[in-house]
Amino acid sequence: MTSAPRVALAGVFHESNTFVPRATTLDAFRGAWHEGPDLIDALEGTQTVTGGFIAGARRLGFALRPAVHAWATPAGAVEPAAFNVLCSTLTRELQAVGPVDGVLLELHGAMVVEGRAAADAELARVVRAAVGDVPIVTVVDPHANVAPGLVDAVDVLIAYQTNPHVDMAERGEEAAALLGSMLAGSRPAQVAVRIPIVAPAIAQATGDEPLAELVSWTRSRAVAAGAAAASLAFGFAHADVPELGMTAIVAHDDARQAAHLARAIATRTWEVRQGFRRRLLSAEEAVELAAATPGVVALADTGDNVGGGAPGDSTVLAHALLAHGDLRAMTTICDPGAVAHASSLGEGATIDLVVGRPQLRLVGTVRALRDGRYVNDGPLSAGVAFDMGRVAIVDVGPLVVVLQSVAVMANDQNMLRSIGVDVQTLDAIVLKGAAAVRAGWASATVRIVDVGTPGPTTSDLATLPYQSISRPLWPLDGCEWSP
Repeated sequence: MTSAPRVALAGVFHESNTFVPRATTLDAFRGAWHEGPDLIDALEGTQTVTGGFIAGARRLGFALRPAVHAWATPAGAVEPAAFNVLCSTLTRELQAVGPVDGVLLELHGAMVVEGRAAADAELARVVRAAVGDVPIVTVVDPHANVAPGLVDAVDVLIAYQTNPHVDMAERGEEAAALLGSMLAGSRPAQVAVRIPIVAPAIAQATGDEPLAELVSWTRSRAVAAGAAAASLAFGFAHADVPELGMTAIVAHDDARQAAHLARAIATRTWEVRQGFRRRLLSAEEAVELAAATPGVVALADTGDNVGGGAPGDSTVLAHALLAHGDLRAMTTICDPGAVAHASSLGEGATIDLVVGRPQLRLVGTVRALRDGRYVNDGPLSAGVAFDMGRVAIVDVGPLVVVLQSVAVMANDQNMLRSIGVDVQTLDAIVLKGAAAVRAGWASATVRIVDVGTPGPTTSDLATLPYQSISRPLWPLDGCEWSP
């Protein structure tokens, strides 16, 4: 190829929690929807997959053809009408950029559409139909539940391998390098092996065992085998879909080597499955631990994990903190009606209202009203803009309640710094998240405590009303398995 390779950039990204009744509409994507050159303007230099795509493409001299990139905060299943628009936009924008030599595609891998199967696979097929028989290299979130159709529709599938996801840009650059090799003539074979294990998000931190060892083991085996790419997808437990579970994915120039390594990764993962069991503290136990620990303690509200699709309105830990009475603490509660009421009263006013679930009566003072827009400082998603909408900060005795109009993933210190909340004046902070909160908050706290709170992202998976998953699935079922 004598001229610069023409490479399309595209991405449609959503993690869908099927146990959340609140559907994801098209409007949920509009705040982070970029077409054409605006895509590059918005994402170049960010610590994101597409930021990595762009950096790698620049280095390799690709002629970039940006199509569309759209994502929405995790929530319930995507409405069919919204998904249809996403698919038609993908088709239109990919056709508009003209014939291309390859595609760099960002998906999540755990998108669910009401009444549709394997949404990410369908998106990949849309891309394939629009561009024809050219190499497509795709990067997915490791919380992907990988459908066979997704593997079949793309040439190489890579999952980032850290949680918190601090290697997103690195995986994007890896994808660009792989595409460069494919444009030079390499066409590796790809093999995926599903592993019947489901683990809660809190057991998927890659700094903890067993994933720390598994990710390192996979990387070293891939290098030794000369694989083009090798990933372990951890799965997303809050999606009731047939493909729920973990997946080993390998691309290699030799199909037999790809199959051998994928089976080896799957076997090793099955052997260490007992390490994915977790026993978390109750809200009361966690508050007592925070009270006994000098310094700022973060309480991870795993049952109300906004990054897993929860609405961010749980008051379980707020109740426990107020019952204790002595801890200076902060919690966020998403309640746009409460924000509107506080705004009508104004700063300095006395407020008395009921918020959240279970209902919590707040009697206190409106300390401040703020605009909730901020940009992540990193290391997770550095450079990406977020918006809590209008925010009301309410003092209820020793408890600071940050009332949000829009729930956001609590993965960055700028979420609180931007509205003037100084965590160093507190004993405890409640973060509506799970493993991902470690990235942004480890440097500001002396300890992060995972709390077994109830909610739509509960870590007690046996309580979830699964109906569509493929059984048997460990640990929900007693089973033996080999790839």
